[in-house]
Amino acid sequence: MVIAIIGVLIALLLPAIQAAREAARRSQCNNNVKQLALALHNYHDIKDGFPASANWIVFNVKNNGGKWSYAEYSGFLFLWSFMEQQQRYDLVINTQACSATTDWTYSPLPWTDARVHGGSDSGDLSTAVGYPLRGTIATMRCPSDASSSVGETEATKISYCLSNGDASNNDVVNRSRGLFRKNVFQSMASCTDGTSNTIAFSEAVVGYNSQAYVKGNVRGSISNLGTNPQNACSVSTVVSATDKSIYTGTVGTDISNNARGLKIADARSFMGNFHTILPPNSPSCRETAPSTSQDGYSQNAVYSASSNHPGGVTVGLTDGSARFVSDTVNCLTNGVTFPLTSSTINGTSPYGVWGAMGTPSGNESTSF
Repeated sequence: MVIAIIGVLIALLLPAIQAAREAARRSQCNNNVKQLALALHNYHDIKDGFPASANWIVFNVKNNGGKWSYAEYSGFLFLWSFMEQQQRYDLVINTQACSATTDWTYSPLPWTDARVHGGSDSGDLSTAVGYPLRGTIATMRCPSDASSSVGETEATKISYCLSNGDASNNDVVNRSRGLFRKNVFQSMASCTDGTSNTIAFSEAVVGYNSQAYVKGNVRGSISNLGTNPQNACSVSTVVSATDKSIYTGTVGTDISNNARGLKIADARSFMGNFHTILPPNSPSCRETAPSTSQDGYSQNAVYSASSNHPGGVTVGLTDGSARFVSDTVNCLTNGVTFPLTSSTINGTSPYGVWGAMGTPSGNESTSF
């Protein structure tokens, strides 16, 4: 009898314990987002603007002067100086020991976890002095996102992403509508809708490489994303009818092998950006299938915010605050046709409250 009573008590207590643990993880995640927002504000104070979603770097290449990188470095990299990661930042920026005949080849590449060398020979492992794109940065991982945990020898993963707003044609500079845009540097003045009405960051669950899970991965080969992204990315052919947590299709062909959040400094849109088109924890889709070269760009794509918190995601607003946004946030209904034309680039979002909060200058006064 006593054993039975104890069993009942344990059964009653376990859900409460799990809920308490998740509440603590969500609170830590909320603090992480606030730290990122604070770093963004401090960056703005020094630079008079925000970093782009994809940025160039000028390396001090050994014996050969400054050399430009590809525009492949995420805006998150430039916040490191303002969040106790100065050493990592310096190792990336001040790559003075590169080859004298190349510009970026032997630098810490964002799409790899390349070492920084103490000598000019990239094959001389004895002279390697650091791996700034490896290991864990606690502030950049949500404790509820177990897949964001890495060892010291793995590329640093990130549970947060930058807002590209509500335009599915996100990799074309003049057709971006979010606070963070490829090669475009905005400022507080860009937020004509108000900083408290503009999303800067959100969560995005780190993907499982080569797996078909909806959270963290991207479904490829989806048509009509340029004109009807909501409907195209949420139809029944995208997600399994029997298990809504996985995609249909063949892994490695229709599912991106480069899962989201796997490399912290990688600026490719699917890796570290999100859209306010579909509500949180919706599927993510793009028109192209992954290529053998691990292509990360697609002119038309929908990358959704996601988290392992029950019921929604934590977002950071441009005013420095953090909010929890429900999966049921108003996005209007599927079937909204929104072709990007000269008349819609700066117009009001058709995607309800969620879409309006993703645009810094959409002429909306909407708030959560």
